[in-house]
Amino acid sequence: LPQLLAEHGVESFAVGKWHLAGGPPPDPTHALKVGFAHYSGYPGNPPGASGYFEWTKHSDGSTEKVRERYLTTEEVDDAIAQIRRTPEPWFGWVAFHAVHAPLHAPPASLHGATLSGNPRRTPRAHYDAALEALDREIGRLLAGIDASVLRRTTVIFVADNGTSRHG
Repeated sequence: LPQLLAEHGVESFAVGKWHLAGGPPPDPTHALKVGFAHYSGYPGNPPGASGYFEWTKHSDGSTEKVRERYLTTEEVDDAIAQIRRTPEPWFGWVAFHAVHAPLHAPPASLHGATLSGNPRRTPRAHYDAALEALDREIGRLLAGIDASVLRRTTVIFVADNGTSRHG
């Protein structure tokens, strides 16, 4: 798709989960190899119990160890920045890791749940909190797009795994 769009003058970028890169370990440059002009994110599933707060960010071939930045928030920040710097027409693929295992407690500012203890003991509450956090961040993403650009933009939502057993 990005190669075809590029042939018609459309620049494309991918942000977030790029789970098409083989592995393990996944190839963090795969999105670029298939034609995206820019890629930032983590190409696999979140790593381990701290995966939403401690992960390796890949950005156009470089890597950065991320600590204490929420993965979903970082994906929205990257998407907004990319939208603002990419000339129109553009195609953006924003693939969120949430809501996906490992279950976790998102930043309190992104949900209204009262979470306590281990996510394994209260999986539904943690799943719901992560879903609410994702919903709020998608709202921030859409609000972060200039209104005149948003009027000319088609947004398509899809999910890759269906509903979790926790949801």
